[in-house]
Parts: sequence; structure tokens; C-alpha cells
Amino acid sequence: MKNRADEVIYLMRQYPGHAFSDMKACLLMNLVRYEWNSNRWAMVVDEDNRILGWMSWYCFDTPSLLSIRDRGLVGCYYQNIPLNDGQHVFVCNSIVRPGQPVKVFRNLRNMVYEANKGKQTINAWLCNRKNQQRWFCKPISKRRQKCQDL
Repeated sequence: MKNRADEVIYLMRQYPGHAFSDMKACLLMNLVRYEWNSNRWAMVVDEDNRILGWMSWYCFDTPSLLSIRDRGLVGCYYQNIPLNDGQHVFVCNSIVRPGQPVKVFRNLRNMVYEANKGKQTINAWLCNRKNQQRWFCKPISKRRQKCQDL
């Protein structure tokens, strides 16, 4: 598949009030290009092959995930906090083209669940269209339950 990381970055930068507005452009470009090359991402396109939504993730151990929850991923990078591979999925970047139905986000989320069946939890800092943020944590195997240990 053609590398479309720059299209994803453009979409992220065009989103009004997006969560990426405070991130330095060079950091966002490096993160998204790295994530694209890692193949830890899901994408939804329309019939014209326009990107409607994109979501990327990392897998971390519990101490790393707690550091991300407390400081944010970028904060961990800036503070040189070591992050280790593990059983918890952390959705790093997610964008849905403005005006798209919520099913685009749900399809992306379900693709991430499917790609990470053997992992314990899925986690993210969610930022809604009003730019309100909250921590999200759900067990992957039993999506309707809440996380007890994180």
C-alpha cells in the first residue's frame, strides 16, 4: 500500500480544534510516519479512496501505560521516561474527517480490537469535538467491563 502518512498528517492539521494543535509539527510528522511504517494502524477510506479516518496504536507494559496516563505520551518522550512493550494497547493517534458519521470511528476501534485480540486492555486519551479530554480503558476480551487495575 502506498504510504499515505502525509495525508493523515494533513487531515490532523485541518481538523478544527483538534487535539494535535498543541503538538509541534516536527513531532507529529515523526510520530505519524513512524506509526505508518510500523503497520500498527487502521484506516477507513471512501469509494474515492479519500481517508475518512485513521487510528494508530502502541503496546505497552503496565508501568509504561501508567506513565502515559499520568504524563501523556509526548510528556514521557520529553521527560525521557522509558516505555516498554507489553500487553496493553494504547491508541496514540486517531482522526476522523469532519462531517463523517460516528460509525467511522467505531469501525476504526473495532479494527484495533481485532488486530490486538491477545492483549489485555485498550487505552487512550480521548478528545471529543468540544476538545474535552478523558482517559479511556477497557478490557479487550470483555469490552463491556471496566478496567480494574488501571
